[in-house]
Amino acid sequence: DQAEAGAARVAQARTPAFNDTPIDAGPWMSSLPHSRQVSDLFLPGTHDSVARIGGDFVECQSWTITDQLRSGIRCFDLRFRMVGDAFCGHHGSFYQEINFGGVADQFEAFLNGYPSEAIF
Repeated sequence: DQAEAGAARVAQARTPAFNDTPIDAGPWMSSLPHSRQVSDLFLPGTHDSVARIGGDFVECQSWTITDQLRSGIRCFDLRFRMVGDAFCGHHGSFYQEINFGGVADQFEAFLNGYPSEAIF
């Protein structure tokens, strides 16, 4: 209940509807006092953050990394494995059609637009 309420507060909604279009939470971290320690924060995050394909037993997210960032998510559970010379996003044995570079590009683009934010 506490986690759901926190996510709803970040998304500025009564209840989060994570399968709907994300609400732009903007640079919410910029409103935090500079004296606030990271250990004192409740940081919204996602489990298996790149697991978007593979059916009911594999999919954990319906939003891209960019959509998750826009909705206020700042903590990401990223699971990659080496396949040849590529660092590939996986959930179990299911390739998620994204490599580390694709995730890093989305993080970089977001942080360039919102330099007050941090990603964990």
